[in-house]
Amino acid sequence: MSKTCLGVMPIIALALAACTQTPITEIKPIADVVAARGYVIGEPVKEILNHRVDGWNSVDANHVIINAGPSSDYLLTLMAPCTGLLFTSELGFTSTAGRLTTLDSVVVQDSSGRSQCPISRIETLKRVKHTSDSGAKP
Repeated sequence: MSKTCLGVMPIIALALAACTQTPITEIKPIADVVAARGYVIGEPVKEILNHRVDGWNSVDANHVIINAGPSSDYLLTLMAPCTGLLFTSELGFTSTAGRLTTLDSVVVQDSSGRSQCPISRIETLKRVKHTSDSGAKP
């Protein structure tokens, strides 16, 4: 081997060792993510009356939790990651005859402009009652 190759080999070995030690971010299933927020995913629905929508919370770039009245929460799954969804403070929707359906989109305005992100699925969310294991007396 030439001296040049021998000089490069330790650098390559160090680079490979660094790559093997880099942690890989684990992607959790959406059911686990919403469970951590106190929900369980219920049945899919065709529509939500959009005049009832009174709050929202982004879960990740592909999912939004919509509040539509007391005890009426829904999970919107988007067709593709929505640019700016995690960083926006305002969210809008297109609507079909006063209803939010899978024919509509989530609308996000951020520093790069306006994005329309089509909705692929709407599912009900049900609050999970947390039980405590602290029933045993000391």
